[in-house]
Amino acid sequence: MNQQQKLMYVAQELGLSTLDQMQGTTRNVFDTLANPNTANTAFDFFKSVGQRAFPQTNIADNRFQVNEALLIEYINVYKTKLDGAGTNVIGIEALTGAVYGELTIGNQGVLKDIPLDVVSQSNTDKGATNKGFYLAPLIGIVIPPQVEWTFRIVVENAQGAATGANGNPRIGCELYGTGVLLNLKSSL
Repeated sequence: MNQQQKLMYVAQELGLSTLDQMQGTTRNVFDTLANPNTANTAFDFFKSVGQRAFPQTNIADNRFQVNEALLIEYINVYKTKLDGAGTNVIGIEALTGAVYGELTIGNQGVLKDIPLDVVSQSNTDKGATNKGFYLAPLIGIVIPPQVEWTFRIVVENAQGAATGANGNPRIGCELYGTGVLLNLKSSL
């Protein structure tokens, strides 16, 4: 079963008969939180996301609209990289130490204590690696419309300032995969 078929299967099971009429896409949602720079810290991403704005997040709510969904294929966690003055974000870099994640959709734990440092993927920042976890093609997890979700990570090490001496970087989480966007098929 490919990603689109899995999305349609879940939609049918939930009684969402019009999801197949929406726009298919690749999609990512991300959220970043202030870093307290302490060991054994938990971060609850996408919780109270409406209190943050872009570039800290790219969503206004942690539930999709009617006829929107996301099949998660990859989970990525990172910290922002600051310039020499420690004030401007110039990129991302990997978290240090062990990182574990938990995904909750609605009131159900979907992933628990997955080690996010199992798979590292090189990014474009001179060979730095992001800590992440691939779900597809093995599983893929669907976040259906109108259901709240959160992603919690626990980091073993304190995540000090990436570059520069002013302040701590932000810690971020990205969920990436095949998505469905609301398509009204008319101009507003």
